[in-house]
Amino acid sequence: MTIAKMDIMENTGVPGSIGVQSIPLMVLFKNGKPVAQKLGAAPKMQLKSWLESEL
Repeated sequence: MTIAKMDIMENTGVPGSIGVQSIPLMVLFKNGKPVAQKLGAAPKMQLKSWLESEL
């Protein structure tokens, strides 16, 4: 698994190409395509549970 952070002010084309309408937003990709999204900030344990359920 790779986790990356993107500055949407510096990469203005990417958010529109994957449908970002609000931030913060986590997007999981598989084979280069978005497969799941989680909107909003969350505690570490919630994020861990979400990732485990999606993987």
